[in-house]
Amino acid sequence: MAAVTKSIEETKAHKNEQLLTLPLMLRARLEEKLGQDEAALADVREALKVIDDLRAHLVPSDFMKRGFVNRNQDAFSYSVQILHNLHQPGQALEVAEQARSRAFLDLLAARGMGNAPAPKSPPTLSAANEAKASAPSGPNTPAPSASSNERPEMPVTRGGATRTRPMTKDSEAAASLKSPASVSPPSTEQMEAIAKRLDSTVLSYWVTSDATYIWTLKSDGIVRGARTEISQERLTKLVAATMTLGAEPSSEKAPQTAQANPAPTQGTDKHAGAIRLRGGSELVIDNSSRQAWRELYKLLIEPVRDSLPPPGSRLTIVPHGALFRLSFGALTDDRGRYLVEDYALSYTPALGLLQFTGARKNEIASRAPQYLLLADPQLSPSLLKDVSLPPLPNARLEAQAVARLFPPGSVSVLVAQAATKDAVQAQAPKDTVLHFATHAIVHDDQPFDSFLVLSAGSRSGDDGRLTVQEIYGLDLQADLVVLSACRTALGKVSGDGMLGLTRAFFYAGANSVVATLWDVADEPTSLLIADFYKNLRKGQDKSSALRSAQLHVLRELRAKRLKIDSPAGPLTLPEDPVFWAGFVLQGEP
Repeated sequence: MAAVTKSIEETKAHKNEQLLTLPLMLRARLEEKLGQDEAALADVREALKVIDDLRAHLVPSDFMKRGFVNRNQDAFSYSVQILHNLHQPGQALEVAEQARSRAFLDLLAARGMGNAPAPKSPPTLSAANEAKASAPSGPNTPAPSASSNERPEMPVTRGGATRTRPMTKDSEAAASLKSPASVSPPSTEQMEAIAKRLDSTVLSYWVTSDATYIWTLKSDGIVRGARTEISQERLTKLVAATMTLGAEPSSEKAPQTAQANPAPTQGTDKHAGAIRLRGGSELVIDNSSRQAWRELYKLLIEPVRDSLPPPGSRLTIVPHGALFRLSFGALTDDRGRYLVEDYALSYTPALGLLQFTGARKNEIASRAPQYLLLADPQLSPSLLKDVSLPPLPNARLEAQAVARLFPPGSVSVLVAQAATKDAVQAQAPKDTVLHFATHAIVHDDQPFDSFLVLSAGSRSGDDGRLTVQEIYGLDLQADLVVLSACRTALGKVSGDGMLGLTRAFFYAGANSVVATLWDVADEPTSLLIADFYKNLRKGQDKSSALRSAQLHVLRELRAKRLKIDSPAGPLTLPEDPVFWAGFVLQGEP
């Protein structure tokens, strides 16, 4: 203890704050073991203040700030643990918010200050060069990435399969997404105001290596906390078991293959009872995921069930870690009842995001609704050299069905060759609802290379990819973006949340994004989407509209009325969350 204290004193004397966090956290752990809980808490609070002060003076780059957050996750996790042990759930929740999506919130604040959107062409400053030139040194700063001249092989994960490919210029260019602002996390009072504005109960999570912490926050400001004993490794495995569409080939060129319980196939043979998915893969249903759904309900819902609101209320879920990949609506109690049967659900990477969306909600609401629907793009030959994707005729029917729900003058439908990137960039800023019924390719380890598939435009080199980097460059005033494509809610999970398509659309100016956690089945998706828009037209809010649509699909499945064409002929779909739970609503409910 004396040696650690001396280290802290010398570090302070030399004003080397970058080296202060580690000894402070070490002394706090020693004090906790000695039963000196208040002293440990004091050191934890000082360490977190140092982290926040350092964060405010980082290089103004999203890349650098995300790396800084990742490096300090252990400090926040320990802080949550000690505050929980001291029965201070409100302060523990504040610490969790202090660690959530701070780089992203800085981006949103910078844009609100009038900064120009991210450039549409790849920036010239590489992540490596910026890190080398400007990064502060010390244990709290991220290590520089490889230089742009080295082009290391980077792992890329899609749906559980991992392969390597050279790091691209677009991926390196993520560093030049400028982030000059530094915002504070919401206080307990501000979080209470968010819950009150949304008329929702906040259900927030924090995952550590050996436990998961859960908080409920109601509009009355009362915070209740719980701890569930499950290792991070076990939790990750359980979540993966619910995402029954996990097997994909290692080659990007090959068609996606996704199965509820993966089984080997021979060549291109089809399973007799297989269900065709929108991404071109097959789904073979069994009951292997049901146990995972029920176990996760026991771990994530039962510890705080007495603090949840009455059935029919709203829940705002703030996930963490592996829980970003979990559809909470399909969590199943011991009676076989899904969580979505009790609550309308929405998600947010941090409550701070809802401060930004709430601020622009009234401005967007004052505009007359205008709908831009893009579907079934014409796949360019140059794109198909890299990835095999099927046409999407049902997606076109989906868009046309949605268009019929609204006045003709308020809807633009772009299909086939008309659904280009140029059209999106020209028209999207004018519309309040954007609907993409297409393919999506998500690269977990190179988020800026993820893209939505559109038709090739007239410009040289345009093969129809609307990349995450280009989405950051859009200037939207959209109340809602619907990504009716496969795996659009996924991406790289980091200390700053999920890095992917949804993050980019929020930055571009969307208030809410409906996206998918897995490859979706074509026919049930078309039914669910049409129902969702019908419910919106009736005046339901977005979370209630999605819940009603999911319950409709669920009723049809239970009544055995939902049938599709399969390679073996007409097939009655079984009751399974795979057909409705993949869609999640993020942002404003």
